[in-house]
Amino acid sequence: MVKIYDVIITGAGAAGLLAASRLDLGDRSGLILEATNAPGTKLRMSGAGHCNFTHEGSIKEMVPCYGEQGKKIRKILYRHNNQSFVEFLESFGIPSHSRDGGRIFPRSESSQEVLTALLEQVRQNNFAIKKGFRVQSIQPIPDSDSDHPTDHLPGNLWQVACENGATFQTRHLVITTGGKSYPSTGSNGRMWEILARDLGLTIVPPRPALAPISVANYPYRELSGLSFEKAELSITAPGRKIKRMQGGLLLTHHQFSGPAALNISAEAQVSDTLHVNYLPKMSREELTNTLHQILDRVKGNPASEMASRLGLPKRFCQGILLRSQGKNLASDSISSTEGLSPKRIAALLQDDQFQVSAVPDWNKAMATSGGIALSQVNPTTLEFRDYPGLYAAGESLDVLGITGGYNLQFAFSSASAVAENLAERISGATFR
Repeated sequence: MVKIYDVIITGAGAAGLLAASRLDLGDRSGLILEATNAPGTKLRMSGAGHCNFTHEGSIKEMVPCYGEQGKKIRKILYRHNNQSFVEFLESFGIPSHSRDGGRIFPRSESSQEVLTALLEQVRQNNFAIKKGFRVQSIQPIPDSDSDHPTDHLPGNLWQVACENGATFQTRHLVITTGGKSYPSTGSNGRMWEILARDLGLTIVPPRPALAPISVANYPYRELSGLSFEKAELSITAPGRKIKRMQGGLLLTHHQFSGPAALNISAEAQVSDTLHVNYLPKMSREELTNTLHQILDRVKGNPASEMASRLGLPKRFCQGILLRSQGKNLASDSISSTEGLSPKRIAALLQDDQFQVSAVPDWNKAMATSGGIALSQVNPTTLEFRDYPGLYAAGESLDVLGITGGYNLQFAFSSASAVAENLAERISGATFR
């Protein structure tokens, strides 16, 4: 006789482990199917290994950080908020602290500490983890032993078949297979294909997100490492709504990076125009007047005066002056103000334009835009409307937060919503 699990979770990533760690099955049985041999790989990578798991501030302020989807997930964000996440980890003896403008980390700065605690709680909650079990198909089937069949389903059990030939059955199935970023970690987007094929579910086409932006004729190789506390980036293209993002900006050898670039990267398509404003707090008129004053006052190289008056790195100001005259940053120099145009310099400082040359590949994107369309799930429980007993959480859903701990927060909020609902349905189970 085939063993029927009370819950099967597909994927031992952040959302899967959080769901299992919040759902104590008592004497019931749960199973996590993990495609790789290393549960929680992305969790270990989060925050460069330091685990930036959420962000401080009111939950009201967090909702817009998920873009247009924020309002749709508002209920679960409020119910299972950032303070709840902090307290949850504290219950394992993992205190936290904030830095870098409100990002919250474990005090130990160790993602491994968080992963170890979750894995131990998963075990205590009576979930087993099977490693190397990649799901191949999902089918609803009749439960001949059930006294309460579900009329509007082909069956009220879920059968999960894996690529290695193993087959499992469960009364409740939770999809937590993540997105497509860093496919070597096991999340390659294959589950979306399975859900569309086997169940006819709608999948919003996935796009790489939270990645540096590549542009044609990138001019700042020599300035790699310079950063700006607050810049404004926008993406424009004919017939498309302008997208804007403010935040830190980092110049690398080949690309624009930092929070502002990462957060807008999912909107960028090849041949779009990227606009960079390095001084978003100043009006164009104020900036132009200030530049006039600087050029009238200084007879030699005005880079130092610009840096002082505008609060910009001196090397960057030198680069902008060179670019305003069509000169090479690596080999040319500025010796006087002759030929410098305040209007041209102001345009470069507040509307530096580049053509997007490539979208990032999945190996460089930290997250995924797209996934299971939210219209198909109950916004409170994340159970599929047309498939009772089937749930989804985390990055498998079409939800993308900005960088700063917001995506792990959604993993917690969504996993908690699923676990809480399952605890109400499964006799003897409790929500932790």
